[in-house]
Amino acid sequence: MTTLITFDQLGFQHPNGQTLFQNLSGTIGTEAVGLVGDNGVGKTTFARLLAAELVPTQGRIHRHGTLYYLPQQIQPNGQHTLADLIGIRPTLDALQRIEQGSIAETDFEQVSARWDIRQQAQTQLERYGLTFDLETACNRLSGGELTRVALIGAFLSEADLLILDEPTNHLDIQQRQILFEQIRNWQKGLVVISHDIQLLNLMDRILELSPQGLKSYGGNYDFYQQQKTLEQQALQATLDQAKQQRKVELQTLQRQQERQQKKQAAGAREGKQANQAKILLDRQKERSQQSSGKLNKHIVDSRNELNQKVQQAAQAIAKQSPRYLFAPDTQVATNKLILRLRDVVLPYNLTGGQPLDFDLVGAQRVGLIGPNGCGKSTLLKIIGGLFPHEHKHDHDQVQLQVAAAYIDQHASQLNPNTGVLTQMQQTGQLTESDARQRFAQVGLTAEKVQLPSRQLSGGEPIKAALLCALYRQPAPQLLLLDEPNNHIDLASSQALIDMLNQYQGALMIVSHDMAFLNQLNLTHKLHWQTKHQLPNHQAW
Repeated sequence: MTTLITFDQLGFQHPNGQTLFQNLSGTIGTEAVGLVGDNGVGKTTFARLLAAELVPTQGRIHRHGTLYYLPQQIQPNGQHTLADLIGIRPTLDALQRIEQGSIAETDFEQVSARWDIRQQAQTQLERYGLTFDLETACNRLSGGELTRVALIGAFLSEADLLILDEPTNHLDIQQRQILFEQIRNWQKGLVVISHDIQLLNLMDRILELSPQGLKSYGGNYDFYQQQKTLEQQALQATLDQAKQQRKVELQTLQRQQERQQKKQAAGAREGKQANQAKILLDRQKERSQQSSGKLNKHIVDSRNELNQKVQQAAQAIAKQSPRYLFAPDTQVATNKLILRLRDVVLPYNLTGGQPLDFDLVGAQRVGLIGPNGCGKSTLLKIIGGLFPHEHKHDHDQVQLQVAAAYIDQHASQLNPNTGVLTQMQQTGQLTESDARQRFAQVGLTAEKVQLPSRQLSGGEPIKAALLCALYRQPAPQLLLLDEPNNHIDLASSQALIDMLNQYQGALMIVSHDMAFLNQLNLTHKLHWQTKHQLPNHQAW
């Protein structure tokens, strides 16, 4: 394996003085590496340091070869075309000049062996379901479409190392499979930041970033999980052993102290009865007190050392603290009509103008599945009253009978200028103490809940939006969730699964993550086959 990046004692401190991490050392080579860790721990910052997008405040990085960095949010220049975003504009320009008769050596060097690059790029666009040509302006594309174009650029870049930040977040099931195939076939270096277990299981190695530093696990995500379980068991065994050792040694120390006290008492009695000079009695008393003092100091030092060992062992386990989400106290009757759609036509000709009829009754749990752009998110917004539908008939209607909560993957329900603690208190009835506890249970610290929500990073806004929706009044009897596990860390994703399986209300959820959906005990699915087909309503 060729080493592509070496970093030594790497650290980064925000301008406000907050240290994000420090003393990270390691290497990355021609291998597939998955970078995991809790939201807010600094994974994206670490990736940007590796890619020379940021300068470390501590330590050194040595890079060998070329790098391609793909951020979570693609923000191209307003004048850029797809060819610019893919990164082949200089090569296409050189090809055009050669076709027009140029014999300049620089043009031929620019093209090198990439004479068919235009055809390669166009083929990849079609493969990802994009019907644009290379001269299409980037501002015509959605965020998800821009991500697909940037991914094409990454794998056509011929870079020695690709660094991809959450690359599956905007991909549907078919597009994810294309990406997985590209990764399997990639023979150079790769670093992927992700919470996608299916993607992480394609990796050769997992790097875990935590407040304690950076730790490497040789193997894919399943292997990493196995090792973490063994580590947790070992930490618990160490704690149990430390507690048992403390118990035994404290009992021994107690017996020593009791013997010393008895010996002192006996000596005092003998001294009173013996006919000895006062100076000799005082000397014996002084020696006894010195001996007792030494023993007491030994007992105190030993007790402190034993308590410290137990405390350290307990803290090591506490660092692996899980995440918790608790379902709101909601119940619906089995035969209660939750939602009725009659002759509802989605905008943009998403179902070919055909009306949609649908009833949701009782605590039904419905997964919405289909390719990007087919209308899943639009349908949820229409149900939630956030988007108008097309009125084709006088009798068409969206009849929502209960309180509903809509949460999308961008946490757009949050006010970006207000702290999430304030927002929860404005809509719910939790005390400040209870609200802070709920936030802490998903990893949002006391400082972060006071920040304007726009300053939260990664999956933190989504977790905050979920909490504000779950604990508001009245409690929602229908949850409308659009890709809720995008961006959130794996521990929080499991907490979300556990909460949804405890939730007693109705559920409609959009996701392309089948491993996630398969754990939700869904009762039905709405499955779009193509953009212009009505969803099929099927039992799960």
